[in-house]
Amino acid sequence: MGLFGTIAGLIHSFQAIGQADAQQKSALLAVGISQAMNATMLGLAVAIPAMVAFSLLINRSNRLVAEVDSSAMRAMDVLRQRYYTVELEAQNSASIYDEPTPPTREKRKPRTKNVEEAVVRV
Repeated sequence: MGLFGTIAGLIHSFQAIGQADAQQKSALLAVGISQAMNATMLGLAVAIPAMVAFSLLINRSNRLVAEVDSSAMRAMDVLRQRYYTVELEAQNSASIYDEPTPPTREKRKPRTKNVEEAVVRV
């Protein structure tokens, strides 16, 4: 808004210079420049607090994201620790009270080079 008002004030000033006689030029030029400066001041009065507020909100947002990330990591650590504790307890209780089961072996099929050899083996 401030930039638009500044440009409008300068356009008004230059139009006044081109159309007015010599005695009125200085008065019309002063009015246009005053309008441009007022618009610039108003624009800065709005823009500076807006930039400060934006900066504060961005910093607050970044802190909240970091806090949520930290909380999520702590929660994951707690869950991971509980999972491994339960898993370890299950392994320990199984090894103390249950008899170990021997590993099972799969029967291997004999290797044959061709069909005739396979028929001879059967």
